[in-house]
Amino acid sequence: MKVHRPTVLIPVLVSTALLASACGSSDSGATSPTTSSEPPAALVEPESPVVTERPPTTQPATSSTKADPEETTTSTSETTTTNPGSALDFYPPIGTEFTVVGVRWDDDLNFRSGPGTSNDVLANVVSLTNEHTIVGLGQAWQLENSIWWKVSVDGTEAWASQRYLAAPGLQDSVFDEVAAQLGILKFETLQDMADAVAATRETGGPEPRVVVVGEPLVFETGGIITIDVLDYGDDALKGERLRLEAAAALGEGDDPVVEFFVLEGVERTILCQRGVSGGLCT
Repeated sequence: MKVHRPTVLIPVLVSTALLASACGSSDSGATSPTTSSEPPAALVEPESPVVTERPPTTQPATSSTKADPEETTTSTSETTTTNPGSALDFYPPIGTEFTVVGVRWDDDLNFRSGPGTSNDVLANVVSLTNEHTIVGLGQAWQLENSIWWKVSVDGTEAWASQRYLAAPGLQDSVFDEVAAQLGILKFETLQDMADAVAATRETGGPEPRVVVVGEPLVFETGGIITIDVLDYGDDALKGERLRLEAAAALGEGDDPVVEFFVLEGVERTILCQRGVSGGLCT
């Protein structure tokens, strides 16, 4: 491939079929719902919002998952009826700080006025951002195929699917561990590298959900790609965020091309289902 200084390789992530609720099915850490006599005030019957398709980009990405289109497309529905479902008595502690996970780098997550995709959108947040503060408010709501958490987004109370929220925990390097499993550290593309590294993180449970959450970047000297590896089937651990750093081997000539990448670093952030204590999931 040719190198332009700098060049951005933008993968297209293959959309994984999510469930009809537009928020995905409830994760393994969820408990059985407890019926509440009064649902939240701004709740509505779900209806299908308009979905805006994103145009294809130049480099295929075969191991990434896009957030459900209904969950990342603004709905214009107005509050008319009582929302289905029921309140849960099991939720993250009040004050838990969250980050958006599992949302492709060129997309964002909707925060709504009530649990369900037919409620009004109050805010949109992308992955890998430090511009927003998301804090748990100690409420959860169970719909037929999804669980929603009530949070504060920069001081505004809103609801979001727990499928796309996690509490960040310990940060460390897992390069030695990954390199030992891979054996070969040379890859033709950053996407190939991401796929191979993600495969080393499997735990023997369900196949993890892999999403490229950081825009892949290629420079003269190397490249960077960040992925979320999620749904580990663990009650406390939601997954991991992995930032991969690579050196680029260039060909000769006045307009050299990248011949291959060599993995040089894997920085991990633990992603927790509900809360963190001492860097570990609780």
